[in-house]
Amino acid sequence: MNLLLALVLWLPKAPGPAPVPSQAEPTLPPHLMQGAVDSSDIRLTRVRRPGSSLSSAVDTLRGYLFLHTGLAVKVYDLSTPTAPVEVASIETHDLVYDMAYDPATQRLYVVNHYDGIVDIWDMSTPSSPVLLNSLYTGHRYRWEVTVRNDTLFLGPHHYSPYMALFLYDVHNPAAITRLDSLVMPTVYPAFELQVAGSYVFAACRDSGLQIVDLGTLTRVAVFDSTAYDLVVVGSYAYLATDRGLVVLDISNPTSPVQVGFLALPSTRRARMVYRHDTLTILFSASYGDTLSVLRQVDVTNPQAPVLVDSVWGPEVYFYGEPSVYGDFVYAPRNSGGVVVFQAYPLAVRQEVNFLSYWAVDYAFVNPYLFIPAYGPAALRVFDLTDPANPVAVATLPLNTAGYPQGIYRQGNRLYVAVGGPQPTLQVVNISSPTAPYVEGAFPFSGTKHLWGVAVSGDYAYVGELGDSLYIVDISNPSSPQRVSALYLPFQTTGPYGGRRRVAISGNYAYVTWGGLHIVDISDPLHPVRISGLARYEDSWDVALSGTYALVAWRDSLEVVDVSDPYNPAIVAGYRANLSSIEGVATFNNWAVVAHWGDGIRLLDITNPAAPVERGFYDWPNYAWRVGYLYGNYLLSLSSSAGFSIYEYYGGPPTAVAEGAEITPPQVQVAYGPSGPEIRVSEPGDLRVWDATGRLVWHRWIRGSVKASGLRSGVYFWRLEPRDDEKKSSAGKFFLLR
Repeated sequence: MNLLLALVLWLPKAPGPAPVPSQAEPTLPPHLMQGAVDSSDIRLTRVRRPGSSLSSAVDTLRGYLFLHTGLAVKVYDLSTPTAPVEVASIETHDLVYDMAYDPATQRLYVVNHYDGIVDIWDMSTPSSPVLLNSLYTGHRYRWEVTVRNDTLFLGPHHYSPYMALFLYDVHNPAAITRLDSLVMPTVYPAFELQVAGSYVFAACRDSGLQIVDLGTLTRVAVFDSTAYDLVVVGSYAYLATDRGLVVLDISNPTSPVQVGFLALPSTRRARMVYRHDTLTILFSASYGDTLSVLRQVDVTNPQAPVLVDSVWGPEVYFYGEPSVYGDFVYAPRNSGGVVVFQAYPLAVRQEVNFLSYWAVDYAFVNPYLFIPAYGPAALRVFDLTDPANPVAVATLPLNTAGYPQGIYRQGNRLYVAVGGPQPTLQVVNISSPTAPYVEGAFPFSGTKHLWGVAVSGDYAYVGELGDSLYIVDISNPSSPQRVSALYLPFQTTGPYGGRRRVAISGNYAYVTWGGLHIVDISDPLHPVRISGLARYEDSWDVALSGTYALVAWRDSLEVVDVSDPYNPAIVAGYRANLSSIEGVATFNNWAVVAHWGDGIRLLDITNPAAPVERGFYDWPNYAWRVGYLYGNYLLSLSSSAGFSIYEYYGGPPTAVAEGAEITPPQVQVAYGPSGPEIRVSEPGDLRVWDATGRLVWHRWIRGSVKASGLRSGVYFWRLEPRDDEKKSSAGKFFLLR
């Protein structure tokens, strides 16, 4: 019986599933083979490793902590438990959602989430880890892992599409053998997997506690309850359920019996560790909230658990499984790093913060890269003089409980959109890039999920997820003022809506969220939505290239002709693989695409109606924001792994760096229904002379204005841009009436 048929025919909570038939072990997929991860013309220059910390393990005998962060596992010496010292760093294929450490063999088993690879590391010398072998399971999302007596157990975790338990003989890491496997008799995958005696215990969310006999490889019991986390100690199993802490007597694993209970809130997101006769339970609030609490439960008498202590944790979200060493609990932070709790008396002792990069946007002024990130909210500055070795040169705390989600540069200022419980538009002065400072801020009321921001002239346009486009007057950077807002309706039936991103060209703003909205901003005090596009899928990002808008929908990238903003028309589409398209950026006649589970893609859009893929790099995954730096260097931001820099060496994308050498602003004449217009690519002071050299036109211009007072003929112009870092430009145009 194959895996799919077993899942279809299986009756929930009925014992005795048939094992999955033995089959040849899968080989490593081509896209992970050495040298086959890219298109042969894009190479990975550098990955900034720090990122989310989602799992941990500990060597209690020798005192070492293994902590996942971003695309690495860091090894810490716990000689001083409250001051971990990094002694080694292991690069991983992908994000790591679970690890297992076997003290008997001193091996660390690291499960790479997206690629279904288990790396086996020899940690006999913690400062010099040695990779023994990599096991490719043939399936992705194998998150839960445990090991006992040279047997490796891999079980499905939350969101996994595979409901199976795999057993591997790893006594010889160089020759791993799959022993057996079975379809898990559960509707939901496991949140936690533990082996005790000859049984496997799996906490399977709404499918309860599942108990499997390893001798017969069949399910022998189910405890019908929610089960979000699990700790097995001796003859007892402790479950985090919707109702609270449930204690089961499992002396007879085929017939678990509830013997104790303690009502506790928020157990849905509980992470538990056991120390002596005490359970330490870490609770996190909903993702995005900033409340967490650690509770200590005395289980000396398992039939009567008692809450003995509690302490509020720092304002971070905890996702990964904590570890315990001596009197201390080490809790991985979703935003990066680890929080060290003292177990008795319960207290927060130390925060080891990696300054991770939960970054969704960036700004670049050669050679400085500015990334707003949260955990805590800050602006991070890197010197990219050598793209292969980014150097962190400054960190500016933004002093807010919100999360920076968007950034835009104009001249020597950055405009940062901060969403959450303290939404603000922050103006950061970068006259000295290595010493930035907050020059001004506009606080919004309530809680707002601010995402994208774009600036044109004296106004900043800030997009709020699911609501409005806000327009803020920034003519006085030290005191920005909101002047108007425009509600933009949700246009699509996609499950998420996407993100609020903003791009501006001339008198029009292009905004994503539940579709594409085109807004006339010729009068910033009275913006008007004039048209848009709606599809079933969510809209994630938008970038402009001439008279075309490139829109990243969840299922594809579409090229939209916006030469007539009142009547946008789709002219082309692109999609490389099944994963969603999260971001897009344009430069010259090129587009960079963030293809989520498939890395980044480089498109030639010389002919916008027929984009051509010129290169790709299929790692790391979870790319959700991309961009162009300078020369042939590209950038991608990952949701959990910081930023990556790539070099393209297959052709002509080279362009000048953003900054003082940026392409000078241009002036052109366009002909619309109401007559000819003069359009500028950058706001500035425009002077126009006729063929005799007489100054016939002089005014401040942003976007476009009617060519009033000018007859047909040849004219010469000079534009002094508002952005004082950009050079003035000059040229000529021919006007025909």
